[in-house]
Amino acid sequence: MMLKKVVCLALLVASPVATCLAEGLPADVLVRQDGIDVRFEDVDRFAETIPEKDRAGFFDSPKRIEQVLQNLLSQKLVARDVRENHIGSDPILKAQAAQTPDDVLFRQQIERIRDASNVPDMTALAEESYQADRKRYVEAGRIDADYILVKTELERARGKPKADSVAAAQQRAAELMKRVDGSSEHFDAISRELAESGQADIEVGQLEDVGSDRHPDALQAAARSAAGPGAVTGPVETVSGFYILKVTSRVEDRQLSFAEVKDAIIEQKQRDYVRLAVDEYVGGLRKTPLEANPEALASLRDRYATPAAKSSP
Repeated sequence: MMLKKVVCLALLVASPVATCLAEGLPADVLVRQDGIDVRFEDVDRFAETIPEKDRAGFFDSPKRIEQVLQNLLSQKLVARDVRENHIGSDPILKAQAAQTPDDVLFRQQIERIRDASNVPDMTALAEESYQADRKRYVEAGRIDADYILVKTELERARGKPKADSVAAAQQRAAELMKRVDGSSEHFDAISRELAESGQADIEVGQLEDVGSDRHPDALQAAARSAAGPGAVTGPVETVSGFYILKVTSRVEDRQLSFAEVKDAIIEQKQRDYVRLAVDEYVGGLRKTPLEANPEALASLRDRYATPAAKSSP
């Protein structure tokens, strides 16, 4: 499914009164609700908080894009509500609120809601949750891998992978995967061959902790589904191209005891309790259907590609 459809569906699920529109919004508006717009400039400011080397991987996930848009929209809705309904008539306070960034007003309002919440003791509920789903409380083992990447070219204007480049890269990756034939030794030999040939559309290297959220979702899933050291998997499609992975080291997952996770579960339960109060408050501010710009949404994943990728013809 195309990214724009995935993000639109996610937004539909997240908003009780939502609709995805193919047209009607300005080109720089990603989503709109109740007269509030989230624009590219808003996401750009958020993206600056992420190390540049990690941005492409972060935005190569419809789920994370949806979360960013929802969070930015919530901040704007709450900030407007604070300015209009929680300041009073004092002109000095109104002037201060007008100059205070939306995210600051949002945090202050959420803190007020949190302070007003009477959170009960969550110890019994925490142990119940642990016993009901022990598999959830597992320390993920680290996975490192070597890779062969068949790159795709990006359109200079839109920053999206060229369709013909994707098709050619997919075919090339399939041919390499056939040559590897699941063999660790074949993978190593082909990697050396490709590294020595210096082909512009091929990259070989190592990925550290590839099963973590530092990497695109597709690579995480592929690494975690692979067996131990020596296992080869792929091709895996990402915005950068098609990866073939060979697991070089893997630490097995470890079941955590209740004593190890008790405090974390209790804290999470407390946050969930407060979040319900916050969700009720923010939900009450969403009075009109959410509108989304599918074309703008579709460009987000590639907007934060590395400078080298953006410079591709």
